Order: sequence, then C-alpha cells, then structure tokens
Amino acid sequence: MNTRLKHVKNWTELAKESNWSAGKLAEVCGVSLRTLQRHFLANVGVSPKAWLAEQRQRQAAELLRKGVSVKETSIELGYKQPTNFTRKYKSHWGVCPSLIQASGQILNAQVTAYNNTQAAAAAAKQRQLNACGGGQFLKVFIVVLQCILTHYSHL
Repeated sequence: MNTRLKHVKNWTELAKESNWSAGKLAEVCGVSLRTLQRHFLANVGVSPKAWLAEQRQRQAAELLRKGVSVKETSIELGYKQPTNFTRKYKSHWGVCPSLIQASGQILNAQVTAYNNTQAAAAAAKQRQLNACGGGQFLKVFIVVLQCILTHYSHL
C-alpha cells in the first residue's frame, strides 16, 4: 500500500478541494486513481467515488440543516445546476433538500436546547410530528437526526 496515503488526515478537506472527483483527489494526493481505489477499498471498504458521493451528501445535509438555501448549497458543493443537486439529494436521502433546509432552524434550536440527548430527540420528534402531521416530516427528521448524530460523533 502507498505510504503517502496512510498519512493523509484531512480527507474531507481534500475531497472538497478536488471538487468531489476521485480522479482529482488522486491527483491532489499524488497517486494514481487505481492506487487511490486500492487504498479506499482496503481501508474504508468502499470505492473513492462512493465515499466522495457520501461525504458530499453529508456535507449537503449539514449545510441545509444550518439553514443554507438549496441554491447556495448546490453552488458550495460544486453542482452546475441546483436541479442536479436536488435530484441527487433526493435520490440519496429520500426527501427533497428544501424540506431539510426549511426544518433546519427548528431542529437546530431543539438539538441545542436539549444537548442532543435521546430524550430530547424523542421530544423534538413528537413536537414536530404533532405540528406537521407526521408522514413526510418523519423522513426529514430521521435524515436531519442522522446528520446531527454523525456531526457530534466526530467531536
């Protein structure tokens, strides 16, 4: 295995710098695409392309949760058109990004107030289900909660 890749710590920053492209990521790391693929399969368990797509979608969910608009999020993540971003986001998460963005500020306040505990998550979920009538919101809540938990698990 290439020792150069073993010392990389800032994969997420490099992913953004390479505009979420496996080929450009390999270039930035100074290795061939095939070497990068072998490294990812051995150490992460997925291809660099799959990992980059997942990281891009996680970054999108985080930005939307913070209240960033769909258009600004699509630009920030290097999509040429907001419609392309919306299609990819809905395909990945199962809900439209505008639903996440709209609920982001409400959920942010709730998570901050209750310090992301299980009890707080259940209470927030119940309040939102009561306010929104359930259904589609439950999907949105689950996606946002997964993003929040992922964010706090890295701290």
